[in-house]
Amino acid sequence: MTNGKNFSYPGYSEALCGFPDAKIISNDKIPNSNVTVLEWLHKKPAFRNKVAAFGAWDVFPYIFNAARAGFPVNAGYDPFTDALLTPNLELLNQLKAEAPRVWPDEVFDSLTFHTALEYLKQRKPRVLYLSLGETDDWAHAGNYGEYLNSAHRVDAYLKMLWDAAQSLSQYRGKTTLIFTTDHGRGEAPVEWKSHGEKIPDSKYIWMAFQGPDTRPLGERSKTAAVTQSQIAATLAALLGEDYSGAEPRAGKPIVDALP
Repeated sequence: MTNGKNFSYPGYSEALCGFPDAKIISNDKIPNSNVTVLEWLHKKPAFRNKVAAFGAWDVFPYIFNAARAGFPVNAGYDPFTDALLTPNLELLNQLKAEAPRVWPDEVFDSLTFHTALEYLKQRKPRVLYLSLGETDDWAHAGNYGEYLNSAHRVDAYLKMLWDAAQSLSQYRGKTTLIFTTDHGRGEAPVEWKSHGEKIPDSKYIWMAFQGPDTRPLGERSKTAAVTQSQIAATLAALLGEDYSGAEPRAGKPIVDALP
């Protein structure tokens, strides 16, 4: 990451817009003045009404500037509203309303994930964004056991998401999964609980790419450095679009993730 803040809103904005913004200095619910790659894609006829975003954290409608962006952004405890609500979505909305709230700004990952998965199956978008947050919250609480449990659940969710995509003809053999994080964390035994400007190592993140256009190179470390600012252009390039050409501030696509 290149924003230097090492926390959530600046990190998500850099990843989604392709460049850091020095004006973003907090996690406050301020509409993002920058256009994300999802909003840029949604303006194109080929992606109109085929983009959606789901997040456990209730700041995502502001990060995406949902009121301006025009595509569905469901986050936090907000119910998901759709013209054709399925029984599963109705139940998930009910659980959001009735479940205990450990964190006032973030719902449990399971509710966000299964809402997004149901939307994928029913609406079949071309671009689906999903953000989960329990690992961050349990780490801040210093609860290492639940931190590990939530990470294992995310692993299972990724498999379920991939398997669902491969079971649908619209996605099978032509879908890429990009998995990354908004920031890193400090080292054990204490700083792993937090991140930010005072914890320099929390600027380090990781990325994973899986799909038919990306060579199966395995886990890699001894490679040229890549940055969070390159994710947006890489996502667009995998869809055949030139985001960094349209947005000069954006990082260039990650070559090793492309054909």
